[in-house]
Amino acid sequence: AFSVTASGYYSVNVLRGMASGLTAQYFNNMWLLGAPALSVVDPSVNFNWGTSSVQPAGGSGSVVLGSDYMSVRWSGYIMPELAETYTFYASADEGMRLRVDDQLLIDKWDSASTNYSATWRGGSVGALYSISFEYRESTLSAFAYLEYATESISRQVIPQEVLFSNAQHVYGSPFKLYALPAILCATTSTLTGPG
Repeated sequence: AFSVTASGYYSVNVLRGMASGLTAQYFNNMWLLGAPALSVVDPSVNFNWGTSSVQPAGGSGSVVLGSDYMSVRWSGYIMPELAETYTFYASADEGMRLRVDDQLLIDKWDSASTNYSATWRGGSVGALYSISFEYRESTLSAFAYLEYATESISRQVIPQEVLFSNAQHVYGSPFKLYALPAILCATTSTLTGPG
């Protein structure tokens, strides 16, 4: 939802999300450098690799991934289910960074601690907001979890149903519209354009 304050032409992007989890890029280094060794879609961030290789839930196929000196970037979109404040919980063995709606909520990239939380005011129910969780592993045991909670949702791993690996423009988007703001005594603004 938005309020138009000035008459004129506006460009409106309409995106359709692909509900499947988050795009995961696995790197054979601790710094997210270069091209990823493997890119897949992970349904959620819910991993306890122990001392095994850091890899997606479905395995890495023929791609060789290490157990130490690794990094992963999960990215995509999250769709809030409720108009409530969200608390995100990030747990990882080694460093992590969490961004939601382009806001850096957790920045513990150089930390060896494991558990952090941050709140996000949320947005419009049903809208897509960018999310990125970056993880690095040096040695020994490896794990990464990304959870959330609200007043109405108990703490849980963020479910696949609210995670979107990418979003594509619907046919014809972006749309060019002319907006005429509501007059003081009117309750709605008027938009005209194709579609």
